[in-house]
Amino acid sequence: MKINRYDDFTKLREVVLGQVNYSPLDMIKDENDRNFMKQVLDKTKSSLSSLEQIFKKFDVKVWRPEVFEHKNAIRLGSPYIELNSVYTSLTPFDNFLTIADTVVEMSSANFPSAMFDFVQYQHIWKEKFNNGSRWISMPRSSYNPNKADAFDGLSNFEPYGDSPSLLIAGDTVFAAENYMFNQLGMDWLKREFPQFKFNIFKGTNGHLDSYLAIIKPGLVLSGLQKDKLPEQFNGWEVVEFGKENYKDVNMISDYFQDNDYDNTTLAVNVISIDPENIVMYKHVVDNNIEQIRKIEKQGINVIPLELDVSRWLNVGLHCFCNSLVRDGELTNYF
Repeated sequence: MKINRYDDFTKLREVVLGQVNYSPLDMIKDENDRNFMKQVLDKTKSSLSSLEQIFKKFDVKVWRPEVFEHKNAIRLGSPYIELNSVYTSLTPFDNFLTIADTVVEMSSANFPSAMFDFVQYQHIWKEKFNNGSRWISMPRSSYNPNKADAFDGLSNFEPYGDSPSLLIAGDTVFAAENYMFNQLGMDWLKREFPQFKFNIFKGTNGHLDSYLAIIKPGLVLSGLQKDKLPEQFNGWEVVEFGKENYKDVNMISDYFQDNDYDNTTLAVNVISIDPENIVMYKHVVDNNIEQIRKIEKQGINVIPLELDVSRWLNVGLHCFCNSLVRDGELTNYF
């Protein structure tokens, strides 16, 4: 079946689900750090297995990336930088955009060490290409520190961007103007996909899928301030998740507590199986009863998934998944 993605809320048919890679543990010298990280990865692996079973219950075909040993990796070099390669098999959505019938290998300025991520997914993209899908790449960044502030996202020396900074709804693509996606990258994407209307707005400090989630036409989850919500959502039912709605969760340990991370945004970082069923983190469900009731009143079944280390990982459910095939079309929802 060809890639078909015009949204994240119609019936999901095929998905790429991330894999845990334990080999980076060998790179952690401190024993306490290493033991803690192993606990985090153990819990994550168990949760992803549970998520895979949920998908299969709904007859969703699940693809998994290959996992490569870091000890077999070499240092990467360019005319400007040298660093160890890191294979992020955990988050397939970060560096790969599926849109219409196409997979785009994105060029992330913030993760140059992940420039060879694509090798873990080649078997998937090749299969989809053989079935008629398009397979293209955004121009790779040179990471030239003299001409491009590649790590702060302010330069337009070369195009770059990542998939979670975009929200697709039929013929409309919402794009967050932030340090993860520059204007040149947006211009490149517009030229590649002229059939879409691009709506660029400010108001997020990170990935857009941690601020907005369309559950079905007319219903959106929001972690944005009211005045930052795009005008296209006027008249929609908006379920807001803010700091006042979030209670802290017990971690395995607070040894690596990420105190700078805004947990409330993970509340809207969900994965929709179809317009009647969504998966959310259990601790988000437990601590946002009022919001969950509003969602359920719209006829939505909320499936809780246990992963209380999400705060440390700084990864939402949507990031663990990349939708390959949904039932959506090039439709105007606004």
